[in-house]
Amino acid sequence: MWHTTLSNTFLDILFPPQCVVCKKKLENNAHYKSICNQCLGLIDIHYGFFCPRCARRLPTPRLVCHQELHYVLGAVGSYHSTPLRELIHALKYNSVKIASEPLTYLLDLYLKNVFSESLRPLLDQAFLIPMPLHKKKERKRGYNQATLIAQKLLSIPEWSTLSLKPLLVKIKHTSSQTECKNYKERARNVAGSFIITHQEEIKGKTIIILDDVFTSGATMHEAALTLRNAGAKNIIALVLAKA
Repeated sequence: MWHTTLSNTFLDILFPPQCVVCKKKLENNAHYKSICNQCLGLIDIHYGFFCPRCARRLPTPRLVCHQELHYVLGAVGSYHSTPLRELIHALKYNSVKIASEPLTYLLDLYLKNVFSESLRPLLDQAFLIPMPLHKKKERKRGYNQATLIAQKLLSIPEWSTLSLKPLLVKIKHTSSQTECKNYKERARNVAGSFIITHQEEIKGKTIIILDDVFTSGATMHEAALTLRNAGAKNIIALVLAKA
């Protein structure tokens, strides 16, 4: 253990950690070794849930604006927030795993905002399912960023009652959604991508699908539809940022 600590200290001296947003050297009082306190403080946390289709604000995760969607959207913040977007990019594309710590901190704040005492029973024995990557993509990246954040979230006592259940599996190796021109192409790209490994565990459950970003919603729609067809009772799409 002391070898690891010494090695990390030596690396910090040679290569002082810098903020992934403003690129300034992080001071000793920075809460996280990936973002400075000033940039972290610029991230606005949402209060409430949203309709995945029209973005209407929803007071509780039990209300669905467009019935055919079968789920509601919970988003920590806006993808237009530069500090939040840079943290997500650092974790997702640049292998800055330590960026998961401030992202988990922000997720914790959001959940405390939206799950009042009256809504907490909805989380009793709820399943937390990280959005899966195809095994080829996960092997290439080295980890699933949604799983990493889910594990850190469950280490917070307040959310430890959630059950981490990777019951959703991506079986279709799709091209990046960013390469698709419109929603129809995105929906076609991910159609039939997911399966449930143990369908009997899903029936009647509240499911929280955790992902990093919600843009067109095509991937989330397909995942939610797969879970709904398996018998899930309530589905909450929980993301770090929505476009």
